[in-house]
Amino acid sequence: MSSEMIKMMKDFFINYFKYHKELKKQDEWIKKYAKHKNYKVNPHWMMYTNLKLWLIETQKMFGKRVLPGYYR
Repeated sequence: MSSEMIKMMKDFFINYFKYHKELKKQDEWIKKYAKHKNYKVNPHWMMYTNLKLWLIETQKMFGKRVLPGYYR
């Protein structure tokens, strides 16, 4: 396993525990948003959790949720 992969996994779990309480709120928002837009959410646990972590971090950074690859 490469050192970059180990770092990525370490960062993932650090953020997972850091934002553990906020993940449920993001989960509810994602499900409502996906239903409204008729989207399907990636069922892979790590991918879905990364999305929730991304939303938490962008909300802290920009004051609003920013979806990856979606800019206005």
